[in-house]
Amino acid sequence: NKIMKKLSLMFLVVLLAFGCNEAANKAADEKNAQMEKEAQGIPEIFGKEITAEGAIEASEILNKLETEDSVFVILITVVGAVCQQKGCWMFVPLNAETDMRVKFKDYDFFVPLNSEGRKTVIEGWAFKEETSAATLKHYAADEGKTEEEIEAIVEPKVEYTFIADGVLMN
Repeated sequence: NKIMKKLSLMFLVVLLAFGCNEAANKAADEKNAQMEKEAQGIPEIFGKEITAEGAIEASEILNKLETEDSVFVILITVVGAVCQQKGCWMFVPLNAETDMRVKFKDYDFFVPLNSEGRKTVIEGWAFKEETSAATLKHYAADEGKTEEEIEAIVEPKVEYTFIADGVLMN
């Protein structure tokens, strides 16, 4: 009976080691596939499948939002920053002084945490909105800001926001 217990335990240990190794191999394979796509210039798609056809430069959105409350558009841009918790939002520059926060429709998809600097096409709705101090504090925490920096946020801020249906990253 002791021999059966030892054999069962050894079998379980081997099985666990194999299972963990499989999970590690799968994660490594996915990471390698992503790096290979990037190296070959194959774009990655997140959310709805989109193309760059009809896209405008991100800087042009400022003029459109001077006369419109919101506008549906396809933008070409570069990722400036990404939520480092799970990739649930990103910033893209509109000009040297202004960034736009990009969120993903219905929180259905995220982008890789290492997306900063990647050329990107986004499709969706852009608009200007006032963001509460509480929400700004949450975003600051997501960015890894210090407690002092977070507590210094006391006023709401008018921001440019984009709700993306789809993202195409090179």
